[in-house]
Amino acid sequence: MIDSRLHFKHVYGPTPHEWGYVGFPSSQRPEGAIRCVKDDLVLMAVTLDSPFHSGDVNDFAGQIFGVCTLFPDDVASSELANPVLARKLPQIVERWKRGAPLREFAKVSPPLRYGEIRGLTDKVRPAQGKLFRLDEDQEEQVWRWLLSSKVTTCEIYRSEMAMRILENQKRLRKQRPTIDDIVDGKKTAHLKLQIDD
Repeated sequence: MIDSRLHFKHVYGPTPHEWGYVGFPSSQRPEGAIRCVKDDLVLMAVTLDSPFHSGDVNDFAGQIFGVCTLFPDDVASSELANPVLARKLPQIVERWKRGAPLREFAKVSPPLRYGEIRGLTDKVRPAQGKLFRLDEDQEEQVWRWLLSSKVTTCEIYRSEMAMRILENQKRLRKQRPTIDDIVDGKKTAHLKLQIDD
């Protein structure tokens, strides 16, 4: 089984795969945060209150809607962002100037209100958009939801910079576990525990 920890990250809205990357606040450099994540899953959630909320973004406020894995690269958001979306919402790229390209992203349905996870809201507010690791009790609660939900891998927009990073990873033959590998491994371990009990 692949041992994957769970991390949490607020993002602008429920379509990071269309943007192609995850932005970081100026108080947290992506390279340092990603070094801690490695091949772990990052939970993606929309903030409860944001000046940028509108339309379908409001439908996901305060909810975990997906999971991703990230490339270990710290890049200017302007080099990663889908230019169509960046022109439409330039304040997103301006506010989160550095980012990490998505390696993989999957929507999880139904979404989970993160206020239902014991103690998570208390960690989210002071984090102010920073990526952080869940504690073991929170992980256990989220894995129960994740293993009983529909997980659908999405196609990701890739800028020229993101394509170079992807090609470099292939050249280095750095084979990383996929979201499906991680979730399937966890399901298998969970079933084995139930059988052994």
